Amino acid sequence: TYNYIICFKSLVKNIHKEIYEYSDAEIKLLYKNPEISKHAKQYTSLFLHHCKFERDISCKFNKVPRRANNPDTSKAQEIYSKTIFMKFGVYITDVKGNTVKAIKKPRYCQLWIYVLFHMFEAWRAGDILKIPNILIEQIGVSDLNYFSNKKLTLTQTQIIINQYYMQEFVINKTGALNNLNVPEMLIEALGTALVIAEIHRRNNNKERLMYCFISHNPSKKDFEIFFGSNKELAVFSNLKACRTLMSLFYDWVEQQPECHSEAHEMVRRLRMHKTKTVKALTVAETDTVYVQNLNDESKEENFSKEMFDRGIFGWLYYLI
Repeated sequence: TYNYIICFKSLVKNIHKEIYEYSDAEIKLLYKNPEISKHAKQYTSLFLHHCKFERDISCKFNKVPRRANNPDTSKAQEIYSKTIFMKFGVYITDVKGNTVKAIKKPRYCQLWIYVLFHMFEAWRAGDILKIPNILIEQIGVSDLNYFSNKKLTLTQTQIIINQYYMQEFVINKTGALNNLNVPEMLIEALGTALVIAEIHRRNNNKERLMYCFISHNPSKKDFEIFFGSNKELAVFSNLKACRTLMSLFYDWVEQQPECHSEAHEMVRRLRMHKTKTVKALTVAETDTVYVQNLNDESKEENFSKEMFDRGIFGWLYYLI
């Protein structure tokens, strides 16, 4: 409430008509006004979103500016460029190349799973590292030698993924329940990595699937080894990847006329923030911390839409 009072006081001094009567050009000029603090602009964006999409108000403006990054926290809120995020996807969906390395080294295999999760779930590192073991008996594969001249079929990998579909995962930080939903384009890679990881677990008599990371999260050195000569990918971060995924998803939802008013709610579900009974204006606050502006990137400008159309975000449509 205090933040909105500060925002209100700042706006009252600088606007000369109803905010919904402002055009996109006028809103843009308003945000350039040095008398309005970046903190006030953050909550102004939430208010504009509320007016435009959550209330029955006819607004002259069509676009709602994203919150401005605080200079002191912008580094912590960085996201990957669309180009780099695409390269992550290409690297981890190379099933043949990653399988060869994964059967040799359990740690590499578990890193493969870890990075794969960041392409479709905005989970915290600890939640990914606690995924349960799988029943490889269902597909009749129990030896790493199987992969020397064969690969898993799509049916086999789907059977493995289906084991997770039937479970609910408790998100440690919030206590919220989540389900695993894997887009079709990642099923073969994730299913293969999970089977290899499970065989390693049994061969080494370990309790947990991701046993290499029981006491710590993957390190900078781990990613340097995993990505090898791909130096631009080696600087991998759980939080940065989650911010990127959520920003891409938000970017896509805002382009959809049938659901753009639910953008923040859908992003909240992607991160699995716990639902709270709050006033409409405060619903979007949590995820503005994660969602960053992608509109300034000239290349791959339709990337978010294409990711959704190709199945990356398709499952969220049914989750809401």
